[in-house]
Amino acid sequence: MIPCRKGFILVRGAGDIATGVILRLVHAGFRVAALETEKPTAIRRTVALSEAVYDGEAQVENIRARRIASPDELLGLLGFLELPGLPGLPSAFVPILVDPDATSLEVLRPEVLVDAILAKRNTGTSIGMAPLTIALGPGFEAAVDVHFVVETNRGHTLGRVIASGSAEPDTGIPGEIGGFARERVLKSPIAGIVEPLCAIGDKLRSGDPLLAIHAASGDRERIVLVSPFDGIVRGLLRSGFEVTQGFKIADVDPRCRPEHCRTVSDKALAIAGGVLEAVMAAGLRPPIWSKAGDMWPQAGSVNPHAPAIVIHYSDSEEKPSDAKTPEDRRDELRTLRDACPFGARRSGGSEEGRCRPAAAFRHGRGRTPG
Repeated sequence: MIPCRKGFILVRGAGDIATGVILRLVHAGFRVAALETEKPTAIRRTVALSEAVYDGEAQVENIRARRIASPDELLGLLGFLELPGLPGLPSAFVPILVDPDATSLEVLRPEVLVDAILAKRNTGTSIGMAPLTIALGPGFEAAVDVHFVVETNRGHTLGRVIASGSAEPDTGIPGEIGGFARERVLKSPIAGIVEPLCAIGDKLRSGDPLLAIHAASGDRERIVLVSPFDGIVRGLLRSGFEVTQGFKIADVDPRCRPEHCRTVSDKALAIAGGVLEAVMAAGLRPPIWSKAGDMWPQAGSVNPHAPAIVIHYSDSEEKPSDAKTPEDRRDELRTLRDACPFGARRSGGSEEGRCRPAAAFRHGRGRTPG
């Protein structure tokens, strides 16, 4: 059997939910890449790395993505291959490869495959595609189609890892936000071409024009859709996108929080937490962790996407450090490792004071795994 590439996670899809998964996995130190279609359909485009397929590059929060042309280029950007013009170290970009059927798997050989297409059905992912396979939402049976399924339905079980059975069935009704559910997501009344009449992040009053659909039938029919209530445009398809009747085309958020248009949602992060839990529960660790499994990166390695280091003391509040370059962070980690190995008491401060690294646990709460 051909060995997999350790610490490499491949995500099928790079829409807004998949982007939340990618962001959390990259922050944890894994090498991550994504497969997409030639024409991604994400409406929350400002928080979807799939936009790199159209624009060449995309950025969501502190994670950047780049469209690449081949599996070899993908492996080169992740540091698995040394190619002309590319360093033999992981790139700052998450590679996005157009490969909707995952035909590149034989070359890429990821350790983990995550199906984040969210098609509400299985479009071709099977349990034998990688040593660990994870799928999001309905359409998969854990331990049969994939190893784990992560619940995507809003509510009490959102983000839970399912080891046996399936996620809740698709209701067809969007989760309620600010008292609105079905009406906050707009769908095309006819087949046609999308013409946006505003932009993501615009605040609209009820009845303000949102977008128009030009009929594909050639009779020059143009239907204008308006905002169903006061809110902010959180999602909107690209201009010129061709849609079928009933296609999801826009998302209006009644909370009117501009930052919600630029940052990964609570739902995406909850689902991403379930994916990370499944990965860690399977015993997999990021390549920047030592083979002994402790929390200190290997000598000379650093995760440039990890949150700023926070030193925690039992007798004081957490004090985040100033933003640092990767080189500064590497030097600080070495100093901390030498001065205060994991679990050792720290000289100075209270007798019970202990310092713990927080690259993997942003707020440092709860137990740190040994």
